[in-house]
Order: sequence, then C-alpha cells, then structure tokens
Amino acid sequence: MGTFEGDVAAAAAQIVELIPSTPAAALGRFEPRWVHATDSRVRRGLHALDRMVVERLLGALELAVDRLALRAPAELVARVGPAPTGTFSVIGQDSEAKDGLSFVELLHPGAADLVLELVESLRDKAFVADAAGDEESISARHGAAHLALAVAVSAAVLRAVGKPKAAAIIGVALGVTAAVLPDSPKPPAHAAAALDKRRAEYGYGATSENAVVTGHRFALADGELPEHVDFSGNGLVAAVPGGVVVRTGMADGAAPVFFRVSQQPPAEVDLRGWDEVVELSWTAASGGATLSGTRKSMWNRQNETPPWPGDYRALVSASGRDGDFREHYDVVVWQAPLAPEVVHKRSDRLGHRLRGEPEPPVVVAPEARYRWIAERFGVAATVTFVVGAPFTHVIRAFGANLGEGEPLSDHHELWFAATGLPSGLVVVVEENHYRGAQPETLKELSRYGRAASMFWNVNAVTRLSFARKGKVLASAKPGYDADDDWDPFRGSAAEVRAALNGIDFHDWRELYAKGVTAALRFVGGELVPADLDRLTVYPIAE
Repeated sequence: MGTFEGDVAAAAAQIVELIPSTPAAALGRFEPRWVHATDSRVRRGLHALDRMVVERLLGALELAVDRLALRAPAELVARVGPAPTGTFSVIGQDSEAKDGLSFVELLHPGAADLVLELVESLRDKAFVADAAGDEESISARHGAAHLALAVAVSAAVLRAVGKPKAAAIIGVALGVTAAVLPDSPKPPAHAAAALDKRRAEYGYGATSENAVVTGHRFALADGELPEHVDFSGNGLVAAVPGGVVVRTGMADGAAPVFFRVSQQPPAEVDLRGWDEVVELSWTAASGGATLSGTRKSMWNRQNETPPWPGDYRALVSASGRDGDFREHYDVVVWQAPLAPEVVHKRSDRLGHRLRGEPEPPVVVAPEARYRWIAERFGVAATVTFVVGAPFTHVIRAFGANLGEGEPLSDHHELWFAATGLPSGLVVVVEENHYRGAQPETLKELSRYGRAASMFWNVNAVTRLSFARKGKVLASAKPGYDADDDWDPFRGSAAEVRAALNGIDFHDWRELYAKGVTAALRFVGGELVPADLDRLTVYPIAE
C-alpha cells in the first residue's frame, strides 16, 4: 500500500490548494447532528453537512477531480461488491453530490465504506500540526486537509471499480470527511484560537434548556463535579469548584431550566411562583460553564456562562420539587465579587428536610383537583360553564346551527364543543377560540342563571369572567400585579369574591386550574375528566 499512500498524498497536496477557505472552515468546525441512524456513516455524514457548504465545495473541485489520474490497486478494492444487474432508477431532488453517493452505494456496494476505512487509516496524513493564526484559519486548514485526503482516496477507489462522475467522487468524500472529522485531533493551536473566538463573540443571552438530572442533582459547571455535595446549608444549591450544583426533587430525568446570563444583577428578586430561591457565589477557573447534559457549540453560546475565569453570582429558583407542580428551575448568572449566600425564600418540604428542619404541613390547594385541565386543552382554550339555561339555548348563544350532530372525532376543524351533564351543568370548550369570554356571549348564556368562563392563550393572555341574569359581574385577567395591593376583582360582587376566596392568585402557577376552580365555584358545579370524555363520544352541533 506504500505506492498507493504516496500517490494519495501527492494528489491531496494538489487538491488542498483548490479548496475555498470559508467552506473549509465550516468543515473544520463540523459538529455532527446525526439523523436516520440506520443509514451508513458516509450517508449520515453527507446529509448532516450544510447544503451550501456541499454545493460550494462541489463547484470548487469538480473540474480538478475530472483531471485526477488515480486508481487504487485491484487487491485493495477486491471486496467491493459487483454492480447489480437489471434496470433501476433513483428518484429524488437531492443535490448532485447526494445523488452521486446514492448511485455509488447502489452500483458498488461497500465502496463508500472502503473509502471511509482507508481515510481513517491514513488520517495522520491530514494532520496539520503547523496550522497557526486565528480560529478561522486553523479550522480552514484542518477541514481542507481532511477533505483533500478523502477526495484523493474516493477518486482512487471509485475509478478502480467503475466510471464515476466527479459529483459522486466528491459526494462520497464529503460524507467520509464529515464522518471522520469529529474524532480527528485538531491542530495544537486550535484550542487557544477557538477560546479567543468564543471570548470575542460571546453575547449575554437567555435560553430554555433541559438539564440532565442524575442522582437528584444537576449542575452548572465548567469541569468535573465532586462525587458528594452537601445541600444541608440552604437545601437547594451548593457552590463547587467551577460552578454550582442544584438539588432536585426528581431522582433522574430532565429538568426544565430557564437559564440566562446578565451583565448586571437582577433589579429585583421575584419570589412569586417559586418555592425556594437562593443567591450564592462561585469562582470559575476557566469559564464557559454549561448545564448538565448540554454541550458547548460554536453556533449557540447562550447556554454557557462567559468563557473566561472570575468570580460569579447565581440566583437559583426552584418550583415543584415536592411533586405538587411541574418541577422546573430558573438560573440567572452575572459576574460579581464573592459575597455571602442569601436565602430569599425557603418553603418546600424537601428543602426543610435537607436543612434538618421540621417539614411544613401539607396543604392541598383548592385548584389541585383541576390541574388536569391545562394538560387536556393545551396552550389556548376557553372553558365556559353555564347553569340554569337549556342546552339548546347555550348552543345557539355560541352561534351553532342545531342540525344533525356529529362526533368530535369526525370534525377536525371544530372550534367549539359542548356537553350537558346530569347535574344540569353545561360545559363548552373552545380550543384556540374565545367566544365564551366575550361580554355579549356571557350575557346571553347567563339569561336564565349563571355563566363563568376561563380563557388563556399561547401568549399568556388570560381572562376570568362571571355573569348572572344577563349581566357581566366581573371580567379581568386573574392574578396580581407585582404590587400586592392591586387586585383585578376588587369591588366585585360578593358572590364573585366568594368564588375567588382562598385561591392564591399571587402565585402564577396553575393559573388555568385556578381560573376554572373559581368559575365552577361561581356556577355551583363540579367537573371530572370523565365528564369531558363525553365530548369525544356524543354528537355535537355543527
């Protein structure tokens, strides 16, 4: 294989000079995002590359590849399968490079895999130890060297087994390069240059992530974590070398975290909707800390702390660790001198146990029985409850024509559904609509008794409304402003205040369930999931 290696190296030296630096740098930075795990490594690699990178490199190399006079020895390609007999076609709208790879895999089974194997065995020929300069320059040399090697090997192998077009040779080479690069060592100067680039381009931002939880904890850290972490101090979070570790309620899984890095500390600490809130300091040895299970990326730097060392402050807020709510977290980071820990709030049972304190009593919130409502109807709906009115009157108030009923399962574009319960309660559900929240509808619905509705949408707009005997008694966004003295239902009728009594609207969690609870109290009704199953079984108005 000695002569073959020499021929490949000589050809690669010619090819590398033809590769444009910009797409070469994109190759050098390539981070795999594999799809279709059943495909070959070469196909996965080619399909993971940016389309424009593929097209630019194909255009830059196809004429030169036609002039390459390389052919692998017969013994080297002996294992490549024979071409199939008969007639076949490939149908698709892929690029020439991708179509070329498809033809190679059909006509010469095993050829693309052989190219990959040979490139992996020769990858030391593509190591550019002397690459220097900025990250762009080093990545370009790294990517170009590996692609040039892959093109030379691809041309030699494919021409030994057939008469491939240049697009097929380059398509195979690009797929092989993408498969090989992630595991190929980068030039020695790359790490420092990449860090300089990250620091120069770092922008403060925010992102929602799912932190991987193992052993009741996740971390925001820039290095290895200690095996044991003591949470007995504040019951939520502990500083460790290079970051912080958060104690979770769940044992393992994925914890939703809203993570943001700020240039300034928060103007105020919002305690509403959180069970535990702690502020603490840590020292970063290198910077660039990420949440457990997330990774640094050249394309997304919002999921890491500033990539430089120093002292940092973190405000960590936790909700749902006791299992009463959906467990989630908020983490805010800013650079600041080391300072004492501050516990802003401590209220969940897990925190009390970890601190060695007596647990607070379990309090079942009024809305607990209706937490299933939000999961049932998603991000946008209006749920309306009516008592005292005939079912047909309710249907007409929503503008329905009382024709022959149809099952909900047959009516995919339905904008509302209604069901009457044996108790006399009529329930109307509008997914992604809001007629039940409109004053004129509520007046008509309540003509013979009472009506109440809860509306919410994907933009967090909400409205809770109450009506009796044709009059809207109150209609407002439920909840309280940051000013605890502001109450949207202040001055409402006594029956409205009674419906709201004991429901904590200062806490924004479970807001939809809280609104439904108040609405059902007002009309004197109750609801269980089975009641709404009727909507998918019984006929509805058109």
